[in-house]
Amino acid sequence: MSPCGTYVVTGSEDKQAVLYDVRMGGGVLGRMKEGIKEGVLAVGFGSSRGVVGVGCADGKCLVYKV
Repeated sequence: MSPCGTYVVTGSEDKQAVLYDVRMGGGVLGRMKEGIKEGVLAVGFGSSRGVVGVGCADGKCLVYKV
């Protein structure tokens, strides 16, 4: 859940992270796939607005502007 309580980000073994807007009943805002080669093990929002961190099974940590 984002610090503002508006967004949720999920990750899974399908090699992507998905950003949802809870105000839209969980509508998908975007999918983050670029650079993800293995399953997503961890996701989180950064303290800076508009930043999502993604931790992958191959040991990579990726940061996306959303």
